[in-house]
Amino acid sequence: MKIGVLGTGLMGKEVARDLVNSEGIQEIGLADIDLQRAQNICYQLQSPIMTAYQVNAKNEDELANFMCRFDVVVNALFYTFNEQVAKTGMKVGTSVVDLGGHIDHITDKVMKLDGEARAANVTIIPDLGVAPGMINILSGLWCQ
Repeated sequence: MKIGVLGTGLMGKEVARDLVNSEGIQEIGLADIDLQRAQNICYQLQSPIMTAYQVNAKNEDELANFMCRFDVVVNALFYTFNEQVAKTGMKVGTSVVDLGGHIDHITDKVMKLDGEARAANVTIIPDLGVAPGMINILSGLWCQ
């Protein structure tokens, strides 16, 4: 599987670290507006399957050109990008996971894209941060 990561802040770096140590990953693209920052993380993680990209997520063409290379993109950008990243994923045929953002009803806006996502044959998973998100998944597994 080919996975892109948007954003190289604390969350994006840890997502990349987890992916490097996961099975079945053939390629990881790490994107940030600051190419040097993405390159530094690639250097720190020392993985031959990881490549740094410079992407301005406010530029729809740059965002689409990055996202279309991957099966899934993990959006670790600020929550205000969640809706645009989801819409771009549908446009280019790439599934998207974001780390959340219940502020300003952003998650609600992304959830309303379900029909369009299904029509585009992509999966959009919003709000898979820590809480809610990962805590909900772990709680569900514990209950089983």
